[in-house]
Amino acid sequence: MEKWYDIPGENDSVVISSRVRLARNLAGLNFEGRIGDADAGDLIEKIADEKDNIAAQVKQKLNFTEVETLSDEKKQVLMERHLISQSLADKKMPAGLIASEDDGISIMINEDDHLRIQCVKSGSAIDNAYILADKIDDYIGSKWDYS
Repeated sequence: MEKWYDIPGENDSVVISSRVRLARNLAGLNFEGRIGDADAGDLIEKIADEKDNIAAQVKQKLNFTEVETLSDEKKQVLMERHLISQSLADKKMPAGLIASEDDGISIMINEDDHLRIQCVKSGSAIDNAYILADKIDDYIGSKWDYS
């Protein structure tokens, strides 16, 4: 699978990449720092169960990873690929990642917010990155209320 950064983008000699990040919290759940392991695990299960439906919205294959079970080396690789943040890598509580095979989409679960949706495109493509992030956000928002 070709990675997003291997695909030529508009004005890519000037603009390396375009990224959109959306932070979302679901209604009825405690925020980060107060959410317990049981609720954090339930949130991961809910979102992971919708992975294939989210994939259908963006027309890409998505993979799920339980981040807290990974070795430090594997977490470092995910950080280097800009799929997870240092904050998520450091979590001791249940945390998850849904990511596309081209690394252009990542959904961090239980980072500093319940969900951190990130879409990256090569070159000057902020509109395309936003459209992808918005599709994911709209789908999740149709299933659960946001805070």
